[in-house]
Amino acid sequence: MILSRFDFDGYIVIDRHGQVMKSYHFMIKIQVIKYIIKKKLHCSGSVKPYYIPLNPVLIFFRLCKIQMNHKFKQKIFRYFVVMIFYAAIFFYYSPVKAVQNDRSDSALSAFAADLAFIASAPRVPQSSHHKKVMHLCFQRLKALGYDTELSHYGTGTNVIGTLAGRLKPEKIINISAHYDTIKQCNGADDNGSGIAGILAIAKNLAGNSYAKTIQIACWDEEERGLLGSKNFSDQSKLLGTEIEMAFVFEMIGFS
Repeated sequence: MILSRFDFDGYIVIDRHGQVMKSYHFMIKIQVIKYIIKKKLHCSGSVKPYYIPLNPVLIFFRLCKIQMNHKFKQKIFRYFVVMIFYAAIFFYYSPVKAVQNDRSDSALSAFAADLAFIASAPRVPQSSHHKKVMHLCFQRLKALGYDTELSHYGTGTNVIGTLAGRLKPEKIINISAHYDTIKQCNGADDNGSGIAGILAIAKNLAGNSYAKTIQIACWDEEERGLLGSKNFSDQSKLLGTEIEMAFVFEMIGFS
């Protein structure tokens, strides 16, 4: 190898006899080992210079064009294999990936904490824990910046959080799950997992501006015959609300 250290912003010029002629644009000191050039490069002919870019891939193929013995070519090849290996390790454990992993771990921990609270007791409509989960949904969406309301419809209460769209606010993307359970069932999967899931989605969507309106809905009385979502659907039809797409999260802990 003619260079012991190099960067990626420059090149050196050598002639066919292995003599260093010029060097350009180095950000760090380049050490040229003339002994290796003389001993390993079997050069002949005119003194037409070679321009060797300091790019770890290009420099390998440019050097292969210079006459040299087979063992030295193998050494160069091994050098680049090792360099690529260490580069792969660096990018795999890079700070950016570490931050992404930290965020993923944080999101998973938040989801697990929400689910543990939601499923700590049955959520039969009008029961104590049912009301606590209802208020959790309301307070969380409100804290995230959603225009939040408790939509009472007689026998139950839906929690609706809205982020108005920037360009087409009349078009709504609805993301929903129900928060009630049957008797004597804590409902971790059905449907504590769905509620914890849409709260996590709400957090990820918050703080941004979207072309269309984003709506997070927590339905009540699903176990009694889809009463909460049916009431919302009936009201939307009366008002002519345009729900362009709906994502319903049901028992996502199992499926």
